[in-house]
Amino acid sequence: SLAERSAAPPSGLPGFKVPSLPTLPPQSHHGPQRSTMAAATPEEEVGEVLTMETSSGNVQVRAVVGEPESGGTFIALGGLGRRGMGPDWLRAGIPQLLAESGNNMRVLLPDPYSCAKTRPSLGEFAVVLSVSTLGGLWRGTCKEKWLLDLPPAPPTSGVASKVASKPVVLAGHSYGGGAAARAAADNPEAVSRLVLVSPDVEWSVARRCWGTPTLLIWARDDYVNPYMWTSRWSGHPNLTIHTEATGGHMVLEKHGPVIAKWLAEQDAKDAAAAAAAAATTTGGGATQE
Repeated sequence: SLAERSAAPPSGLPGFKVPSLPTLPPQSHHGPQRSTMAAATPEEEVGEVLTMETSSGNVQVRAVVGEPESGGTFIALGGLGRRGMGPDWLRAGIPQLLAESGNNMRVLLPDPYSCAKTRPSLGEFAVVLSVSTLGGLWRGTCKEKWLLDLPPAPPTSGVASKVASKPVVLAGHSYGGGAAARAAADNPEAVSRLVLVSPDVEWSVARRCWGTPTLLIWARDDYVNPYMWTSRWSGHPNLTIHTEATGGHMVLEKHGPVIAKWLAEQDAKDAAAAAAAAATTTGGGATQE
């Protein structure tokens, strides 16, 4: 039949030879195995990978440390779905810049996906949280408190007390910006600055961050988190908005100098305020005598 002729092997056709497949050696499950993983990128070789204990569990953290460690601690989070320890921040060179001489910061890049209890979820988008928290009327427990459990710089000669006494700078991109803002809103005494790149932050949280100096970095062509969301921060008494014409929804190398300059300006303001307060106290004491 036609079906039988179609199913017959073509080996009987003139000049046709069925190719033979090479015989592969048996696979062994013992001894060294060849790695199929790609080689580490230059960014992945920066700093040191640590396992840090937090109230939510152990978290993998990449630490990029300045010498000497005199500039405080900078903790940065990436966007939702961005696994790893700050890949976007590292690619932009910002941790490396902040750890350099002149900034001397200890930069910590935690991977929230490395711990089940710190793993981000879709329920942490600002629009969802605005509903689940009744517009901020019911906040519940701050899930991001673990960020502030990350230890400060380890004791080193001459700078240990100075570094340990400084509140941390929290930074974040997109989802990470929202997480950083929520941690700062619930723990204002522990956070000295906020650095947020295109953050996904609900209005009620932004309002509770008014006591924390905040730098917003946003591109006008960001179509993921639109530039108009800067209006959520309207009224903040110590807000700096750095606007880029282009850049989309990304952490970029050009953001590094902006962040470093702004942090230095905030430190100078704090130093001037402390000096003025000390002078007022001294002057007040002399008057009373």
